[in-house]
Amino acid sequence: MGLPDIENIPETGAVFTIGRSRFADNVASHFFIRKDPVLTITCGDEHSAVVCQSGRLFVFGSNDWGQLGLGHKNHVSKPSCVKILKPEKVTHVACGRAHTLICTGGQKIFACGSDQEGQLGRGNAAVGDSASTPVLVYDCGLAGPRVTQIAAGSHHSMALTSDGGVIAWGSNLEGQLGLSGISGLVNKPTKVPIPEPVKEISTGYYHSAFLTGNVFLHQDVEKFSLKITMIFSSRRIDDRYNE
Repeated sequence: MGLPDIENIPETGAVFTIGRSRFADNVASHFFIRKDPVLTITCGDEHSAVVCQSGRLFVFGSNDWGQLGLGHKNHVSKPSCVKILKPEKVTHVACGRAHTLICTGGQKIFACGSDQEGQLGRGNAAVGDSASTPVLVYDCGLAGPRVTQIAAGSHHSMALTSDGGVIAWGSNLEGQLGLSGISGLVNKPTKVPIPEPVKEISTGYYHSAFLTGNVFLHQDVEKFSLKITMIFSSRRIDDRYNE
């Protein structure tokens, strides 16, 4: 990947992209957001999101399901600001396969894109639909535990709060939400029973992991060669390997 003329890069930095996309396969690119440093970048299957210091959110890429939150389903090849969220200060963003989670400084979680398996958390009436404009999913209020992290898997969503709690919604068909006794879809944010405070969360396509000091894994792993059974409730990884 060839770098541009360094003298042309502003002090606030630049974002570089490379790899295959439907827009320009394996063509290196870069862009600037002048006078507004980029804080975080996240990528989904075919879309990307950038959060700036000002709290503005820029998105680009595939938009078949409205996952860019721009109010339409046209593909976008250049970073575009999600203007509907300008009154909010975006602090965190997570990109799933075809949906996006957005957390604001006001402690609200918004979601947009595919809701095929309840990953937008909108309840029964909306499952199967999509949303091209961010919809409010969760509002913990300024007095409650703050949202410190959000994560998006292929068809599931999670949030970590400052008290070490985890809420999850979307597909639990592979046990990826860690909700015991539920083998289908969870269409609204639901507390995950974890026996100790969680410090960090991470989601894969069909599994999730929680860091507490011990690591908890949630996934149907019967189809693999790990010799462990389906995990629908929280349990330490080392316990499983010692069985």
